[in-house]
Amino acid sequence: ALVRIFMNGDFLSAFLCTPRDVRELAVGWLFNEGVVQSIEDIGSLGACEEMRDVHVQVPNPRHVEKGRDQMIRTSACMGGEISITQFARDTQRLNGGPVVSLELLKTLMKKTLTLASSYKETGGIHCAGVASATEERILAVFEDVGRHNAFDKVIGRMLLAKLTPEEKVLFTSGRISSEM
Repeated sequence: ALVRIFMNGDFLSAFLCTPRDVRELAVGWLFNEGVVQSIEDIGSLGACEEMRDVHVQVPNPRHVEKGRDQMIRTSACMGGEISITQFARDTQRLNGGPVVSLELLKTLMKKTLTLASSYKETGGIHCAGVASATEERILAVFEDVGRHNAFDKVIGRMLLAKLTPEEKVLFTSGRISSEM
């Protein structure tokens, strides 16, 4: 289905996606694209899953329109583009991170896949999840026809729930490309 995002009243982007969890999709995408740096940058957020529209107010957006000539194609699929500016930008790096055993990673990935009912049923949909390494439990799992969308939904949930990235582990059923 087609889901549209409007920012400050203007059309911003559209997604071909599984039309659920559209708030998480929008927030995660805005963050991953560099439009916002935190959930506090979003003034208001309204989503209508039935209409498949998300309206967001961002008082000080950091978005720079991507020119077609300034894009880097990162994969053959539609989600695989990144602007040269975004690719070269300085991003906040995490210091260290959790030390997680291979056994715990396997266990958490199995739990993620168990919670992904459409993935289990069809094998034709992607899932992504976030887990707490210290609590050794899954915090959220999302599914979508697009791996980028599933990943954006997880990041969106983390932002909306004000979960910090420390000691978190991200899982995905798909490959991770450079723009992810």
